[in-house]
Amino acid sequence: MRVLHFIWSANFGGIEKLVITLAQQQQLNENIKVSLLIGIRKGNFLEMIEQAGLHCEFADMKSGLDFSSSKINRLTKLMSSYDVLHIHTFNPAIAYAAIKSKIKIVFTVHGNFGFGRKRTIKDKVLQFLSRYFIRNHVNHITYNSEFCRNIAMEFYKVKKSTPATLIYNAIPNIELPIQDENDPAIKIKSSDFIVGTASRFAGNKRIDRLIEAFEIFSKNKQDTTLLLTGDGVKMQELKNIVKIKKLENQVVFTGFKKNVFAWFNKMNVCVFPFENEAFGIVAIEALMLGKTVIVFSDGGGITEVIKPLNRLNIVESTAHLVDRLNFYYDNRNVLADEQNNNRQYASRFNISSNEKAYFDVYKEVLNNTLE
Repeated sequence: MRVLHFIWSANFGGIEKLVITLAQQQQLNENIKVSLLIGIRKGNFLEMIEQAGLHCEFADMKSGLDFSSSKINRLTKLMSSYDVLHIHTFNPAIAYAAIKSKIKIVFTVHGNFGFGRKRTIKDKVLQFLSRYFIRNHVNHITYNSEFCRNIAMEFYKVKKSTPATLIYNAIPNIELPIQDENDPAIKIKSSDFIVGTASRFAGNKRIDRLIEAFEIFSKNKQDTTLLLTGDGVKMQELKNIVKIKKLENQVVFTGFKKNVFAWFNKMNVCVFPFENEAFGIVAIEALMLGKTVIVFSDGGGITEVIKPLNRLNIVESTAHLVDRLNFYYDNRNVLADEQNNNRQYASRFNISSNEKAYFDVYKEVLNNTLE
Protein backbone atom coordinates (compact mmCIF):
# COMPACT_ATOMS: atom_id res chain seq x y z
CA MET A 1 0.00 0.00 0.00
CA ARG A 2 1.48 3.35 -1.06
CA VAL A 3 0.43 6.32 1.08
CA LEU A 4 1.21 9.98 0.36
CA HIS A 5 0.72 12.54 3.15
CA PHE A 6 0.18 16.19 2.24
CA ILE A 7 1.18 19.13 4.46
CA TRP A 8 1.68 22.70 3.32
CA SER A 9 5.15 23.25 4.82
CA ALA A 10 7.70 21.83 7.24
CA ASN A 11 7.41 24.87 9.49
CA PHE A 12 7.22 24.48 13.26
CA GLY A 13 3.66 23.48 14.15
CA GLY A 14 1.57 20.78 15.77
CA ILE A 15 0.11 19.38 12.55
CA GLU A 16 3.48 19.13 10.84
CA LYS A 17 5.08 17.40 13.81
CA LEU A 18 2.17 14.96 14.09
CA VAL A 19 2.32 14.00 10.41
CA ILE A 20 6.08 13.45 10.50
CA THR A 21 5.77 11.32 13.64
CA LEU A 22 2.96 9.26 12.08
CA ALA A 23 4.94 8.75 8.87
CA GLN A 24 7.95 7.59 10.90
CA GLN A 25 5.80 5.00 12.64
CA GLN A 26 4.27 3.89 9.35
CA GLN A 27 7.75 3.15 8.05
CA LEU A 28 7.78 0.25 10.53
CA ASN A 29 4.69 -1.27 8.90
CA GLU A 30 5.88 -3.56 6.10
CA ASN A 31 2.51 -3.17 4.38
CA ILE A 32 2.88 0.59 3.89
CA LYS A 33 5.26 2.57 1.72
CA VAL A 34 4.93 6.13 2.97
CA SER A 35 5.98 9.48 1.50
CA LEU A 36 5.43 13.14 2.28
CA LEU A 37 4.22 15.78 -0.16
CA ILE A 38 5.08 19.29 1.02
CA GLY A 39 3.65 22.38 -0.63
CA ILE A 40 6.62 24.70 -0.16
CA ARG A 41 10.26 23.81 0.36
CA LYS A 42 10.94 25.41 3.73
CA GLY A 43 10.55 24.86 7.47
CA ASN A 44 12.24 23.95 10.74
CA PHE A 45 11.30 20.30 10.35
CA LEU A 46 13.08 19.66 7.03
CA GLU A 47 16.14 18.44 8.94
CA MET A 48 13.93 16.20 11.09
CA ILE A 49 12.38 14.68 7.95
CA GLU A 50 15.78 14.01 6.43
CA GLN A 51 17.11 12.44 9.64
CA ALA A 52 14.03 10.18 9.79
CA GLY A 53 14.81 8.87 6.30
CA LEU A 54 11.38 9.82 5.02
CA HIS A 55 10.88 10.07 1.26
CA CYS A 56 9.75 13.58 0.48
CA GLU A 57 8.23 15.20 -2.62
CA PHE A 58 7.83 18.97 -3.01
CA ALA A 59 5.02 20.72 -4.86
CA ASP A 60 7.22 23.86 -5.03
CA MET A 61 4.20 26.13 -5.05
CA LYS A 62 4.57 29.91 -5.03
CA SER A 63 1.38 30.29 -3.01
CA GLY A 64 -1.65 28.36 -1.85
CA LEU A 65 -3.35 29.21 -5.15
CA ASP A 66 -0.62 28.18 -7.57
CA PHE A 67 -2.50 26.51 -10.42
CA SER A 68 0.44 26.35 -12.81
CA SER A 69 -0.54 23.75 -15.43
CA SER A 70 2.91 22.14 -15.36
CA LYS A 71 2.76 21.76 -11.58
CA ILE A 72 -0.80 20.43 -11.61
CA ASN A 73 0.13 17.86 -14.28
CA ARG A 74 3.21 16.81 -12.33
CA LEU A 75 1.22 16.47 -9.10
CA THR A 76 -1.56 14.54 -10.85
CA LYS A 77 0.97 12.07 -12.23
CA LEU A 78 2.67 11.77 -8.84
CA MET A 79 -0.59 11.11 -6.99
CA SER A 80 -1.63 8.51 -9.56
CA SER A 81 1.34 6.41 -8.48
CA TYR A 82 -0.01 6.13 -4.91
CA ASP A 83 -3.00 4.26 -3.47
CA VAL A 84 -4.06 6.76 -0.80
CA LEU A 85 -3.58 10.51 -0.47
CA HIS A 86 -3.83 11.54 3.18
CA ILE A 87 -4.51 15.28 3.30
CA HIS A 88 -3.82 17.18 6.53
CA THR A 89 -4.48 20.72 5.36
CA PHE A 90 -6.74 21.93 2.57
CA ASN A 91 -5.15 23.46 -0.52
CA PRO A 92 -7.21 24.14 -3.67
CA ALA A 93 -4.46 23.21 -6.15
CA ILE A 94 -3.65 19.97 -4.31
CA ALA A 95 -7.36 19.16 -4.15
CA TYR A 96 -7.74 19.77 -7.88
CA ALA A 97 -4.77 17.53 -8.71
CA ALA A 98 -6.15 14.85 -6.38
CA ILE A 99 -9.52 14.91 -8.14
CA LYS A 100 -7.82 14.62 -11.53
CA SER A 101 -5.65 11.72 -10.36
CA LYS A 102 -8.69 9.75 -9.09
CA ILE A 103 -6.67 8.69 -6.04
CA LYS A 104 -8.49 7.55 -2.87
CA ILE A 105 -8.52 10.42 -0.37
CA VAL A 106 -8.42 10.45 3.43
CA PHE A 107 -8.88 13.90 4.96
CA THR A 108 -7.91 14.54 8.58
CA VAL A 109 -9.59 17.52 10.20
CA HIS A 110 -6.96 18.97 12.51
CA GLY A 111 -9.07 21.99 13.38
CA ASN A 112 -7.98 24.79 11.06
CA PHE A 113 -11.21 26.75 11.57
CA GLY A 114 -9.67 30.22 11.82
CA PHE A 115 -10.49 30.79 15.49
CA GLY A 116 -8.86 33.82 17.03
CA ARG A 117 -8.70 35.99 13.90
CA LYS A 118 -11.06 37.97 11.68
CA ARG A 119 -12.35 35.99 8.70
CA THR A 120 -11.37 37.45 5.34
CA ILE A 121 -12.92 37.00 1.89
CA LYS A 122 -10.11 34.54 1.16
CA ASP A 123 -11.06 32.52 4.26
CA LYS A 124 -14.67 32.35 3.07
CA VAL A 125 -13.63 31.26 -0.42
CA LEU A 126 -11.37 28.55 1.00
CA GLN A 127 -14.18 27.35 3.26
CA PHE A 128 -16.51 27.11 0.25
CA LEU A 129 -13.94 25.19 -1.81
CA SER A 130 -12.94 22.85 1.04
CA ARG A 131 -16.61 22.17 1.78
CA TYR A 132 -17.24 21.20 -1.84
CA PHE A 133 -14.10 19.04 -1.93
CA ILE A 134 -14.86 17.18 1.30
CA ARG A 135 -18.52 16.63 0.48
CA ASN A 136 -17.89 15.33 -3.04
CA HIS A 137 -14.42 13.85 -3.31
CA VAL A 138 -13.13 12.68 0.11
CA ASN A 139 -13.52 8.95 0.75
CA HIS A 140 -13.00 9.03 4.52
CA ILE A 141 -12.71 11.75 7.17
CA THR A 142 -10.85 11.41 10.45
CA TYR A 143 -11.24 13.75 13.42
CA ASN A 144 -8.77 14.21 16.26
CA SER A 145 -11.39 15.02 18.92
CA GLU A 146 -15.14 15.08 19.47
CA PHE A 147 -14.87 18.85 19.69
CA CYS A 148 -13.26 18.93 16.26
CA ARG A 149 -15.90 16.59 14.84
CA ASN A 150 -18.76 18.76 16.12
CA ILE A 151 -17.30 21.96 14.69
CA ALA A 152 -16.34 20.34 11.37
CA MET A 153 -19.78 18.87 10.75
CA GLU A 154 -21.18 22.40 10.51
CA PHE A 155 -18.08 24.14 9.11
CA TYR A 156 -17.76 21.74 6.16
CA LYS A 157 -21.42 20.66 6.00
CA VAL A 158 -20.20 17.06 6.04
CA LYS A 159 -22.59 14.50 4.60
CA LYS A 160 -23.81 12.01 7.20
CA SER A 161 -23.09 9.27 4.67
CA THR A 162 -19.36 10.11 4.51
CA PRO A 163 -17.36 7.45 6.40
CA ALA A 164 -15.64 8.99 9.41
CA THR A 165 -13.46 7.88 12.33
CA LEU A 166 -12.36 9.55 15.56
CA ILE A 167 -8.60 9.05 15.99
CA TYR A 168 -6.97 10.99 18.82
CA ASN A 169 -3.52 12.41 18.18
CA ALA A 170 -0.54 10.55 19.59
CA ILE A 171 3.18 10.85 20.24
CA PRO A 172 6.01 8.33 20.50
CA ASN A 173 7.10 7.02 23.87
CA ILE A 174 9.55 9.39 25.51
CA GLU A 175 12.94 8.11 26.58
CA LEU A 176 13.47 8.98 30.24
CA PRO A 177 15.34 10.75 31.71
CA ILE A 178 15.11 13.72 29.39
CA GLN A 179 18.42 15.24 28.35
CA ASP A 180 18.61 18.80 29.63
CA GLU A 181 18.99 21.72 27.25
CA ASN A 182 20.78 24.74 28.63
CA ASP A 183 21.01 28.12 26.96
CA PRO A 184 23.47 30.48 28.67
CA ALA A 185 21.36 33.43 27.54
CA ILE A 186 18.31 32.11 29.42
CA LYS A 187 18.45 32.60 33.18
CA ILE A 188 16.16 30.33 35.23
CA LYS A 189 16.44 29.58 38.93
CA SER A 190 15.88 25.84 39.25
CA SER A 191 14.87 26.40 42.88
CA ASP A 192 11.89 28.53 41.80
CA PHE A 193 8.34 27.30 41.43
CA ILE A 194 8.11 27.37 37.64
CA VAL A 195 4.82 27.80 35.81
CA GLY A 196 5.14 27.37 32.07
CA THR A 197 3.74 26.66 28.66
CA ALA A 198 4.95 25.73 25.17
CA SER A 199 3.01 27.01 22.22
CA ARG A 200 2.86 28.87 18.98
CA PHE A 201 2.15 32.43 20.11
CA ALA A 202 -1.08 33.16 18.25
CA GLY A 203 -4.46 34.64 19.13
CA ASN A 204 -6.39 31.59 20.31
CA LYS A 205 -3.46 30.43 22.47
CA ARG A 206 -4.24 33.26 24.93
CA ILE A 207 -0.78 33.45 26.46
CA ASP A 208 -1.72 36.94 27.66
CA ARG A 209 -4.28 35.28 29.95
CA LEU A 210 -1.55 33.15 31.50
CA ILE A 211 0.63 36.24 32.05
CA GLU A 212 -2.31 37.98 33.73
CA ALA A 213 -2.86 35.01 36.06
CA PHE A 214 0.85 34.76 36.82
CA GLU A 215 0.99 38.45 37.78
CA ILE A 216 -1.67 37.84 40.45
CA PHE A 217 -0.26 34.47 41.54
CA SER A 218 3.34 35.70 41.91
CA LYS A 219 2.51 38.77 43.98
CA ASN A 220 4.42 38.70 47.29
CA LYS A 221 6.22 35.49 46.20
CA GLN A 222 9.97 35.68 45.68
CA ASP A 223 10.48 32.23 44.16
CA THR A 224 8.26 32.07 41.08
CA THR A 225 9.07 32.08 37.35
CA LEU A 226 6.88 32.03 34.25
CA LEU A 227 8.59 30.09 31.45
CA LEU A 228 7.20 30.74 27.96
CA THR A 229 8.58 28.46 25.25
CA GLY A 230 7.66 29.14 21.64
CA ASP A 231 7.40 31.85 19.04
CA GLY A 232 4.83 33.44 16.77
CA VAL A 233 3.09 36.59 15.63
CA LYS A 234 2.13 37.57 19.19
CA MET A 235 5.67 37.40 20.59
CA GLN A 236 6.39 41.14 20.66
CA GLU A 237 2.92 41.93 21.97
CA LEU A 238 3.42 39.48 24.84
CA LYS A 239 6.83 40.95 25.64
CA ASN A 240 5.23 44.39 25.78
CA ILE A 241 2.60 43.11 28.22
CA VAL A 242 5.32 41.68 30.44
CA LYS A 243 7.18 45.01 30.34
CA ILE A 244 4.06 47.03 31.18
CA LYS A 245 3.35 44.72 34.12
CA LYS A 246 7.00 45.03 35.23
CA LEU A 247 7.46 41.27 35.25
CA GLU A 248 10.70 41.16 33.20
CA ASN A 249 12.64 39.60 36.08
CA GLN A 250 10.11 36.79 36.51
CA VAL A 251 9.03 35.95 32.95
CA VAL A 252 11.40 34.07 30.62
CA PHE A 253 10.88 33.84 26.84
CA THR A 254 12.95 31.02 25.34
CA GLY A 255 11.88 31.40 21.71
CA PHE A 256 11.39 28.32 19.52
CA LYS A 257 13.08 25.19 20.92
CA LYS A 258 13.33 21.88 19.08
CA ASN A 259 13.73 19.91 22.29
CA VAL A 260 10.51 21.09 23.92
CA PHE A 261 10.60 18.20 26.41
CA ALA A 262 13.72 19.62 28.06
CA TRP A 263 11.82 22.84 28.73
CA PHE A 264 8.68 21.07 29.94
CA ASN A 265 10.97 19.23 32.34
CA LYS A 266 11.94 22.52 34.00
CA MET A 267 8.29 23.34 34.78
CA ASN A 268 6.43 22.45 37.95
CA VAL A 269 3.01 23.10 36.41
CA CYS A 270 2.16 23.36 32.69
CA VAL A 271 -0.69 25.67 31.75
CA PHE A 272 -2.28 25.68 28.31
CA PRO A 273 -4.78 28.59 28.27
CA PHE A 274 -5.86 27.84 24.69
CA GLU A 275 -9.35 28.52 23.37
CA ASN A 276 -11.13 26.19 20.92
CA GLU A 277 -8.05 23.99 20.48
CA ALA A 278 -8.68 21.04 18.16
CA PHE A 279 -6.63 18.67 20.31
CA GLY A 280 -3.52 20.02 22.06
CA ILE A 281 -0.68 17.52 21.65
CA VAL A 282 1.47 19.62 23.99
CA ALA A 283 -0.72 18.51 26.88
CA ILE A 284 0.09 14.85 26.15
CA GLU A 285 3.79 15.67 25.80
CA ALA A 286 3.78 17.33 29.22
CA LEU A 287 1.78 14.51 30.82
CA MET A 288 4.22 11.94 29.42
CA LEU A 289 6.86 13.62 31.56
CA GLY A 290 4.57 13.35 34.57
CA LYS A 291 3.83 17.06 34.61
CA THR A 292 0.60 18.45 36.00
CA VAL A 293 -1.46 20.17 33.29
CA ILE A 294 -4.07 22.91 33.71
CA VAL A 295 -6.43 23.99 30.90
CA PHE A 296 -9.51 26.18 30.50
CA SER A 297 -13.08 24.93 30.18
CA ASP A 298 -13.43 26.57 26.74
CA GLY A 299 -10.24 24.92 25.50
CA GLY A 300 -12.02 22.57 23.10
CA GLY A 301 -10.20 19.32 22.35
CA ILE A 302 -7.47 19.91 24.92
CA THR A 303 -10.13 20.10 27.63
CA GLU A 304 -11.57 16.84 26.30
CA VAL A 305 -8.15 15.26 26.81
CA ILE A 306 -7.70 16.44 30.42
CA LYS A 307 -11.28 15.81 31.61
CA PRO A 308 -10.93 12.04 32.25
CA LEU A 309 -7.66 12.62 34.12
CA ASN A 310 -8.41 15.49 36.51
CA ARG A 311 -11.53 17.66 36.27
CA LEU A 312 -10.14 19.94 39.01
CA ASN A 313 -7.49 21.13 36.57
CA ILE A 314 -10.07 22.48 34.14
CA VAL A 315 -10.49 26.11 35.18
CA GLU A 316 -13.25 28.57 34.34
CA SER A 317 -11.44 31.89 34.68
CA THR A 318 -8.18 33.67 35.41
CA ALA A 319 -9.08 33.79 39.10
CA HIS A 320 -9.76 30.04 39.08
CA LEU A 321 -6.35 29.45 37.47
CA VAL A 322 -4.70 31.52 40.19
CA ASP A 323 -6.42 29.36 42.82
CA ARG A 324 -5.09 26.14 41.23
CA LEU A 325 -1.57 27.55 40.98
CA ASN A 326 -1.70 28.56 44.65
CA PHE A 327 -2.91 25.07 45.55
CA TYR A 328 0.08 23.42 43.88
CA TYR A 329 2.47 26.06 45.20
CA ASP A 330 1.32 25.30 48.75
CA ASN A 331 1.09 21.50 48.18
CA ARG A 332 4.11 20.61 46.07
CA ASN A 333 3.99 17.03 47.30
CA VAL A 334 0.79 16.62 45.26
CA LEU A 335 2.77 17.30 42.07
CA ALA A 336 5.05 14.37 42.90
CA ASP A 337 2.07 12.18 43.77
CA GLU A 338 0.43 12.90 40.40
CA GLN A 339 3.46 12.07 38.24
CA ASN A 340 2.94 8.32 37.76
CA ASN A 341 -0.78 8.71 37.11
CA ASN A 342 -0.10 11.43 34.54
CA ARG A 343 2.44 9.25 32.70
CA GLN A 344 0.15 6.22 32.75
CA TYR A 345 -2.76 8.23 31.37
CA ALA A 346 -0.62 9.78 28.60
CA SER A 347 0.51 6.34 27.47
CA ARG A 348 -3.00 5.80 26.05
CA PHE A 349 -2.13 8.26 23.29
CA ASN A 350 0.48 5.98 21.77
CA ILE A 351 1.73 6.43 18.22
CA SER A 352 1.69 2.67 17.61
CA SER A 353 -2.07 2.47 18.25
CA ASN A 354 -2.54 5.62 16.23
CA GLU A 355 -0.74 4.12 13.24
CA LYS A 356 -2.86 0.96 13.40
CA ALA A 357 -6.05 3.01 13.47
CA TYR A 358 -5.05 4.89 10.32
CA PHE A 359 -3.99 1.65 8.64
CA ASP A 360 -7.50 0.30 9.26
CA VAL A 361 -8.93 3.45 7.65
CA TYR A 362 -6.71 3.03 4.59
CA LYS A 363 -7.76 -0.62 4.24
CA GLU A 364 -11.42 0.34 4.47
CA VAL A 365 -10.96 3.04 1.82
CA LEU A 366 -9.28 0.59 -0.52
CA ASN A 367 -11.64 -2.23 0.43
CA ASN A 368 -8.44 -4.19 1.11
CA THR A 369 -7.84 -7.17 3.40
CA LEU A 370 -4.16 -6.52 4.05
CA GLU A 371 -3.07 -7.68 7.46
